[in-house]
Amino acid sequence: MTANKDATSASLDQIRNIITGDQERENRKRFKTVEDRLNKDIAQLRGEFKKQVVALSGEVDGEVDALREDISVESDARVDAHKALISKLTEQGKTFDAKLAALSERNSKNIRQLATDLKTGNRELKEEINLHFRELEDEFEAALEEIRSTMVNKEDLSGFLAEIALKLVNKKQIRRPT
Repeated sequence: MTANKDATSASLDQIRNIITGDQERENRKRFKTVEDRLNKDIAQLRGEFKKQVVALSGEVDGEVDALREDISVESDARVDAHKALISKLTEQGKTFDAKLAALSERNSKNIRQLATDLKTGNRELKEEINLHFRELEDEFEAALEEIRSTMVNKEDLSGFLAEIALKLVNKKQIRRPT
């Protein structure tokens, strides 16, 4: 049965070829033309695409180069600004150190001068206090001498008081005649 089926199938193919053979050839010709045209269009599109890619690549490369240049310029500017800032800060540091040293020296001189003035003032104050003390001591001695000179001797005073006491006793005796 398979041989019979194969024979039937082959004869059907022959009949089909006879009936549709011209149409099939025509279709093949059309497909070939369409295929050729498609291949030509694809080749043309590939060429245009390559041109666009090359042009776009050129633009991108140009933009990248421009950005690199901008970054390089900005980087150089920042490096220069950084160097200038470091230089300025270094100079200000030196100026500050010099001013601080001068201020320290001036303060040291002022402290030494104040110490000298304080010692001198202390010495002068001691001398003035000693002078006033001696003056007061002299005044005290003079006042004491004056008191001593006006003061009655104890023996003289006791004799004087004894004499007064005797007179008083005698007066009392005189008044008592009773």
